[in-house]
Amino acid sequence: MSLPVYAGRFRRRVYFDIFGSLTVGIGAASYWWFGIHMPADNKWRAHTANVKIELDKEYAEWKAAQN
Repeated sequence: MSLPVYAGRFRRRVYFDIFGSLTVGIGAASYWWFGIHMPADNKWRAHTANVKIELDKEYAEWKAAQN
């Protein structure tokens, strides 16, 4: 008669472990994505945009000198 009690406890523990792990994993992934990855990516994109502007300027000067 005590088997359903143990089965219920086990099931609750499994659910708790799965949902707890998912919550912690999603939280850690969100922290990394928005706290570390995105600022670094924005910095890289800003640098790339500045390099493109400089290269376009140098190309325009070179093209003007060719004519």
